[in-house]
Amino acid sequence: MQFDRGSFPDQCEYRHLGVKIMVRLFIATACLAIGCAGCAVLSSETLEQLNKDDRAPRGTYYALPKGIVTATLQVNQQDVAFTLTVDGPAYVPDLAHAYYLGYKAHPSYKDDIRITTTKEGLLTRVASSTTDQTPSRLASA
Repeated sequence: MQFDRGSFPDQCEYRHLGVKIMVRLFIATACLAIGCAGCAVLSSETLEQLNKDDRAPRGTYYALPKGIVTATLQVNQQDVAFTLTVDGPAYVPDLAHAYYLGYKAHPSYKDDIRITTTKEGLLTRVASSTTDQTPSRLASA
């Protein structure tokens, strides 16, 4: 059996094929990295941010706490004595730091997000549990 030059690829063609595969692999990896760059499922935005983008508030409303301390100064003029009483702090919502906590599902994960606030809107707890669904999604593809 004989091979002529036209039917047998030379090393240069193999190198070119290797470069094509490497470029495609790089592009696929970059796309995956870009796709996962936005993998965060929870985000906090202020009402001003939402209004600026002309979006309606969605999600759980919460505010950061602001501590209020009450101080009382009593003056006893007969004894020329002062009494300072400090109560608190009492925590109230700081309306200058109010947010909407939003959830955005990611197709590769199963999330269980639990958010707890007080009736006044103070955030007391955020708990999450995430299960990676990538292996089962790849197996079903």
